[in-house]
Parts: sequence; structure tokens; C-alpha cells
Amino acid sequence: MLEKQLPDYAKAHDLNLRQIYRERHRVLRVAGLADWLLDGGAQHLIVPSMDHVSEHPIARLVFYEAVCLDARAEVHEACPAP
Repeated sequence: MLEKQLPDYAKAHDLNLRQIYRERHRVLRVAGLADWLLDGGAQHLIVPSMDHVSEHPIARLVFYEAVCLDARAEVHEACPAP
């Protein structure tokens, strides 16, 4: 279901979806995230929701800072929690 929501969100917001990355581990790993985004020239990152990234508020903040501050990209939530 998420694999359909992400492309639909990108299309609806005129974003070019280049890759869907599936995290294979239950542990949030942000090391190298900014470099990966910068190397790929990403200006936007679509996530299902920040709750999907992590339920822990500090972990979400670290993720958000890695994307926004370190990689200078924008985070989009395709299906934010209510």
C-alpha cells in the first residue's frame, strides 16, 4: 500500500520520484543520510509519515535535521498521522 502512496504523492505534488528505499532494519540509521541525499542531488524526501520513521520524538528530530539542515532537502509526509 505504501509503495502506491509514495508515487501518488510525488505525482500530485510535481515531484520526480527517483527511488524508493526500504529500510531492512527496525533501527533508525541516519549516518550517511545527508551524504546519500546530497550525492543524489535530492531536494525533497518523501516518507510515509514521521511516525513511520520513528515513534520516538528525538529520533524523528535527528532524522529531520539530517535531511533539512545537513542535506538541505525538504521532508514530505505522504500520509501523515492524524
